[in-house]
Amino acid sequence: MRTVWPLRALVPSLFFAALALACSKPAPGPAPVTTTPPPATTAAASSAEPASATSATSTAEAPSASPSASAPSGSSGPLAIDPSPVPGGTYRSASCGTRKYPRVVHLSAPNKVQMDDLVSPCPPGARCMWSGIVVRTGTYAVESGKHVGAPMRLVLTLTKDPRSEAPPPHLLWWNSRGELSEPDEKCLYKPEP
Repeated sequence: MRTVWPLRALVPSLFFAALALACSKPAPGPAPVTTTPPPATTAAASSAEPASATSATSTAEAPSASPSASAPSGSSGPLAIDPSPVPGGTYRSASCGTRKYPRVVHLSAPNKVQMDDLVSPCPPGARCMWSGIVVRTGTYAVESGKHVGAPMRLVLTLTKDPRSEAPPPHLLWWNSRGELSEPDEKCLYKPEP
C-alpha cells in the first residue's frame, strides 16, 4: 500500500529544506576585500637582514591603522602618523597666582582660540549690568618641543581688554598629560568634558 502524504505535511518540510539551503550559500553582494601588506619601508630595506616575503604575509591578522594615521588617497606607500597631535577642546583653570578668578580656554580648528576670564560672572537668574566675563578671541601658532616629552608652545595672538589682567603670551600643551599650563607651569588647565 502506498502512503500519500497530505500537502499540509509537506509544506513545512519543504520550507525548512529551502531555508537550510539558502543559509548555506553566501549572500550576494560585493566581492570580498583582500588586503596586502604595505610595501617594505626604506628602513626595513636597508637593514642588515632583509625580511622574507613569506614572513610578511604569513601573519593571521592584517595590521590595523591607528586613528591618527592618514595617507593621501591613491598613495600606495605606508601610512604617515602624526607624532604630536594638536590640542583641541575646552580647558579650565581655577584662580591661580595673581589671577583671582577662573579662566577658560577654548581651542578649535584651524588654530582658533577663545579665552574667557570669569572675573565676576552674573549668578543664574539674576539681572546684571555687566556679566563680568571678559572674552578674548584670536589665534594660536604651534611651536614643537625641543626634545621628546617637552611640551608644545601655543603662541597666542589675542584681543586686549583692560577690564582684566593681560593673558599669558603663550600656553604649554602637555600631550602626555592632556593638559595646558601657563609658561611657569604653576597654573594648570584641566580638560572639560
